[in-house]
Amino acid sequence: NPMISELQIQLNSTVVNIDSKQNKSVNYSIYNSNGVIIEEKTLNYSHNILNNNLASGVYLIIIRKLTGELIETKKVYIH
Repeated sequence: NPMISELQIQLNSTVVNIDSKQNKSVNYSIYNSNGVIIEEKTLNYSHNILNNNLASGVYLIIIRKLTGELIETKKVYIH
């Protein structure tokens, strides 16, 4: 049973795919353009992130291993 290595993040109508680098669980944080944390959670590879309550703007999504090591950072524009 192969491990899923891609997380799908849906913020309003914008979908972002992030390679979780074969990690079973990851931490993610969503920041607004002012650097304020909007959402922060731990999830396993079988879950996707869905947030439909974001105002228009620029957001930063940071995905980390449970050890804190950075996996990926994405900038997302919500219209």
